Amino acid sequence: MKALNGQSSGSILTESDWDEFTFELENVIKTTDRMLDSLDTTQLGASVRDYCSRSNWYYDFSLIPNLVLLAKPNSLVQSSIEQDGQIVRFRPGANNTGAVGFSIGLGPTNTLRTEADALLVGGELLTNRDAEARYDAATTHWFLIGF
Repeated sequence: MKALNGQSSGSILTESDWDEFTFELENVIKTTDRMLDSLDTTQLGASVRDYCSRSNWYYDFSLIPNLVLLAKPNSLVQSSIEQDGQIVRFRPGANNTGAVGFSIGLGPTNTLRTEADALLVGGELLTNRDAEARYDAATTHWFLIGF
């Protein structure tokens, strides 16, 4: 799509610009398995909400001390390859009682650590609470956000 930077409010979009813009909006709606409906003025907002909720949610199919996360069904996650700065959201399958190994799919198991770079001691991961972790490529560790 052509960059629209520099266009001011009231600038006229060409037919080609408008086609590309509407195509992008349609893609958001279609990606969330909705049918385009010209009478539904809420479908874009609902699609954005659904798209965001699917973006990086994983589920734990293992038991602690080693978490193995898989992308949830209908997730928009494309890869299990760890990328620097990647953030994953998940719900643990069990409460932790100490240090935890952590992997995405069939990827390598790395240590899950606190943001202060300490091993988990127990009680940080609970089955009734969602968790988020961030990958740091320099250390090859996952860091539990908020701990």
